This record gives sequence, C-alpha cells and structure tokens, in this order.
Amino acid sequence: SESYLVDPAVTLVTVNKRLAAELRARHDAAQAAQGLNAWPSPDILPWNAWLQRAYAQLVDRGDCTLDLLSRHQELALWESVIGESQTTLLRPAAAAALASEAFGLCCAWSLDHATLGAGHIDTRIFARWAQSFEDRLSGRDLIVHAQLADEVRRAIEDARLPLPETLRVAGIDNPPPNVNRLLAAISDRGVTVERLEPGQDRARCHRVTARDAEHEVHLAARWAAHTLAERPAARLAIVSSALGAERETITRVLTQTLTPNRYLYRG
Repeated sequence: SESYLVDPAVTLVTVNKRLAAELRARHDAAQAAQGLNAWPSPDILPWNAWLQRAYAQLVDRGDCTLDLLSRHQELALWESVIGESQTTLLRPAAAAALASEAFGLCCAWSLDHATLGAGHIDTRIFARWAQSFEDRLSGRDLIVHAQLADEVRRAIEDARLPLPETLRVAGIDNPPPNVNRLLAAISDRGVTVERLEPGQDRARCHRVTARDAEHEVHLAARWAAHTLAERPAARLAIVSSALGAERETITRVLTQTLTPNRYLYRG
C-alpha cells in the first residue's frame, strides 16, 4: 500500500478527474493502513485543473494579465467570429464547437494558420476564423484553455512559477507536443518528472450472451452483486456504450439487485 503514498513534496497530475479521485482514495487507504487518523491532503489533481491552478498563481503574483475565458464565453466568441465571417451556416453553435476543438488541436500541435490556409476550402475558412479569433483574444487580453499549456510553459522557462520537487504524471499517454514541451521545461528547472506506470495485473475476459439489452443489464448487476458478496471492498465499473438511453433501466436494475431492501419499506 505504500506505493500509493504521495509525499508532500510531490504533485501528482492525472489524465482526468476519475483517476485523480481513485489515486486520492488509494493514498488515503494507505495512510489509514498505517494506523493514522489524520494526514495532510495529497496534491493530486487532473492535468487541466493543474494548468488552471498554475494560471491562477501567475495572476495572483501579477505575472499574467490575461483573462481566462470560460467554456461558454469561448463558444460565444467563436459564434461571434463565425457570424461576422459572412459564412452561411445552418448551425452556427455546432460550427463554433467544432472550431473550438480544431483550435485546440492547432495549439497542441503548433499548427500555423498560414499553412492551413493553403489547404482545402473548409480548412481555409477555418484558418480565417482562427486568425480572427486569435486577433480578438490578443486585442482584449484574453486566453482560452487550449493556450494554457504554452502560457504556463513560458512562465516556467522564465522562472515565474513555483514548482514542486517532484511532478508525477499518471495516465497521460502519448501527450501532444505542447504537453511534452511543458514537461521538458519543468524538468529543465530541476524538477524530477516521473511517470506513474499502471499495474501489470493481467485482465481475464469472458464473453456472455444476453437475450436483449435489459437482460444484459440484469446479468451485469448479478455479476456485480456476486463480486461484492465475495469481495465487499472491491471497486467495480460497469461500462455502457449507450448510457444516455439506458440510464433509467441501468439505475433501476442495479438498485433492485444491489439494494433490494430499499423497496420493502416504501409508503
């Protein structure tokens, strides 16, 4: 269990919130296993949250005067740019979301708008949008989430940001170039950058045939109940490719199977 302990001098960044919560729970369990009743909260957070914290530190220190747009504000700005581009679109909101995603890829891979402007007609249109979007950001001292990695990297290169002794990275596989450059800048500042490798437990796969979609949910619920009966401390996941459409059925079946007594005292 000691392998899950996070030293106060270590910052652990993860690919998403779910993994951050899982590693925090394992850290807490390891502390409790040592007989402790209280311990310092470990510095474990998702990569995007770490970038936003670094940005906030720069703002607090007076080293950054750029205002970070929220997701809704960014999409509204994209819609404004697209609306003024004299491009006729049936769904400007959908185009704004796609443009935002494409702009994020451009930032991650350092793609030049001039190069994009020499491509397909759709690419040339996006290149004009992106240039107008960037002009508005720079003209109003704004920044969007896709630009945070480069902004934080420049601050680290200029020694304008405090860093931990060790930065541990978990679940960020095959990161894009802007993330690699940021990690390299952190390492160049003398910080130990470690990659937390996943466990090597070999999974065992079984194929089970169900009569229909609801029967499949019942089988999954029975598997979960059987597993928890044998190992009450187990952490299980049931994955559905159509969770939105099946959520009500899944919730009902899991509740009936895992907490049947809940229905004995209604009314």
